[in-house]
Amino acid sequence: MARLSIELQMSTRNHPQTDGQTERCIQVLTRLLRSYTQNAQDSWDKWSPQLEFAYNSTYNTAIRASPFEVDLGYCPNEPLLDHDEMANARNSDRQQLMQQLHAITLRTKEFLTENQIDMQSTKNKGRKALVFKVGEWVLLHEDSIFTLRHHGKSQKMYGGPYQVKKVINNNAYELDMPNHPRKHKVVNVQWLKKFVHRTEAYPNESPISSLDKVIRCSEITEVIGYDTLNKIYFCKMSIIDPTITVQYQEHEFNALPETRRKQLMDTFRRTCGNPGEEGGEDVME
Repeated sequence: MARLSIELQMSTRNHPQTDGQTERCIQVLTRLLRSYTQNAQDSWDKWSPQLEFAYNSTYNTAIRASPFEVDLGYCPNEPLLDHDEMANARNSDRQQLMQQLHAITLRTKEFLTENQIDMQSTKNKGRKALVFKVGEWVLLHEDSIFTLRHHGKSQKMYGGPYQVKKVINNNAYELDMPNHPRKHKVVNVQWLKKFVHRTEAYPNESPISSLDKVIRCSEITEVIGYDTLNKIYFCKMSIIDPTITVQYQEHEFNALPETRRKQLMDTFRRTCGNPGEEGGEDVME
């Protein structure tokens, strides 16, 4: 390393404080991977090449160019995503894979753009406060409802999206959380973020038949509600429009491996508040 004029700066595990640039890059990549590991804890590396390409081809405000342009002098074309070829593809598996790669690229670029906007707004102390209207879709920060977080680095920071049901005041909103055990669903604006809807980023249709639900149960990313009377699970699924909630009967939901069911329901229960508090409380602060 010395011959190459490279100085190694070792850091302690889970506390990588070596230099600010590296720390920021690690934070962004960790948040980026988090959105794809909810139901793929053991296969997150499957999509890492596409995430890497999207990251390196996205404009960075700090360097006023994309990483590819700085390193190579140009930005390469996106691989394997010829839309004409996608439409004419005879192999359905190949077509589905191409759609997933395209969707991942769109969501990744969108995330990176939002991340840069968040960094700019944090520095701007006089920034305009968020204001939402009834019917708008928002994302809810999970720190506002989780009392205990497991596998923090691989768990997403925002849940939802949820629709604004009622405006309490400029700082608090009531969210529409169907069949959710929390009786009080008023949340302070500091825990909310506007949800940007892009149809192209979610190309898959939701399953309709019971058999289709069973076959695609591995795509469930989150349980947002549970009807105890009819034993129906209200679920969000990957690469499906997040505003759509898919209802799973108990026997369909049980097609999931026991460990995955436990993980989903543990996460759901933590969003319901402390076990000793019936229905949870408003999050006004």
